[in-house]
Amino acid sequence: MAQKLAAFLKNAWAKEPVLVVSFAIGSLAVILPPLSPYTKYAIMINKATPYNYPSESSMIISQNCSD
Repeated sequence: MAQKLAAFLKNAWAKEPVLVVSFAIGSLAVILPPLSPYTKYAIMINKATPYNYPSESSMIISQNCSD
């Protein structure tokens, strides 16, 4: 199996090196982000950031409700 894969990659590199490089870059773009340490901190920041920020109208409504 490994020999077939190596033969295929060698043949593809000989015929179309641009395609091989583009597929390699695309594969890295899909694989590397989950492995990055920055992903952990980005997830933590996104969880801590509120989705809806309070607006002036919601503050007025909440003040009227508390009276």
